[in-house]
Amino acid sequence: MPLNPGTQALRLDRGLAAPGLDPWISVARVIDAWGLAGWVKLDLYGDRQSSVLRKAKRWLVSPPQRLATIRASSDQSSALPSACVEVAVEVAVVASRPHSSGWLAQFEGFDDRNQALALKGFEVAVRREDFPRLPKGEYYWVDLIGCRVLNRADELLGEVVAMDDHGAHPILHVKQNQDAAPDFFIPFVGQYVDQVDVNERCIQVDWSSEWL
Repeated sequence: MPLNPGTQALRLDRGLAAPGLDPWISVARVIDAWGLAGWVKLDLYGDRQSSVLRKAKRWLVSPPQRLATIRASSDQSSALPSACVEVAVEVAVVASRPHSSGWLAQFEGFDDRNQALALKGFEVAVRREDFPRLPKGEYYWVDLIGCRVLNRADELLGEVVAMDDHGAHPILHVKQNQDAAPDFFIPFVGQYVDQVDVNERCIQVDWSSEWL
């Protein structure tokens, strides 16, 4: 897919997966309870206007940096204690909406502030299949991570291991194949990126191997 200087890479770069579960992508973090009726306040990892939370009706909430392989039904999640820090809980979303610079949500079975406070600090993830379809030329960061990077001479330069953004544009963080070789960075703009094939997990760039 040809790129142009205006191409965007939408930021959703935390992938989570566990045996027996579909791939889940972490998109937000619970930062506090909101109100008295079980609502939570979220800090989003991506753009609020294009948040995938608008579409997904079932979310996974899990302790920071962990993803348990335990699914919990809605009746179990309604009694989730604050000490239950080892369990990832799949919840049904009753309502969610933008609020100020973040997001608000209420889950089925969560009816009071104490239950909402029990989730403070938890990661919020949604299934990749629930992401909205993007316009041509836009990509989710999570889809770019893991792609092979080849140049116009068909030389394999390495693999995308992370994405970054310093304000002007996203940047591909590429790890070379040789263990001792240093990582390098390619601006994700049309000047350097010729083609992205997410299905083939490949990014073609105008980047000489002599620059490494």
